[in-house]
Amino acid sequence: MERLRDIMRQADNTNVPTAEVKEALNLLYELALEKAKTFEREIDDSLKIDSSGESPTFPVSMKLASRYIMRNTTEQKINEGIIPKIMEILVTIINGAEENIISGIAKLINMGLSTVTKAAAVGEAIPLQEFYIVREGSEIIRIDLIYWCRSITAPAIMKYGEKTIVCTVVKSGVDLSKIDYNAFLSSYSAQLVRCAFSNEELQEEIAEISKIYSVFTSS
Repeated sequence: MERLRDIMRQADNTNVPTAEVKEALNLLYELALEKAKTFEREIDDSLKIDSSGESPTFPVSMKLASRYIMRNTTEQKINEGIIPKIMEILVTIINGAEENIISGIAKLINMGLSTVTKAAAVGEAIPLQEFYIVREGSEIIRIDLIYWCRSITAPAIMKYGEKTIVCTVVKSGVDLSKIDYNAFLSSYSAQLVRCAFSNEELQEEIAEISKIYSVFTSS
């Protein structure tokens, strides 16, 4: 598992790669970076109120943080490198979330990555956008992610990796005043079930999140 920028530096420090290979790696890096930036803009746009006045599911109050992940990897090493890196980013930008929430989201992210890597294997580099709701202490935040994967087919650069993966992560504050409680609870409970929460964990988390909702909407 290698960061694209590190691969380029490695190639620059050796006389083995030809100028064409170095140029191909540079173009691959530029493509990945542009994809990451484009995905952030797409997430930002998806969180805005549209012309009809409709807000997105779990409308946000403000954008709080964003991160990019760009990696060259193989099919076998995706779980070894990409998932831990996304986990690291989630832990970095989410302050005080319960460990079972982070690990549960990681399982769902793994499924999302599997979807895009399988699509890339048959030549379909289709981005996948997902979002998750997280209790961050006494705040409710929204984590949006877009994944994208492209299979590398040029023999000259396949030695540096079989797939290029880009993941953009955006953290936003949820505007609870614009969400109906029943709709909020239904969607959040469904996410917890997908995260494989036990019934006890589910009830405890619903109790905590309901307290936060009550405080924010009663003021």
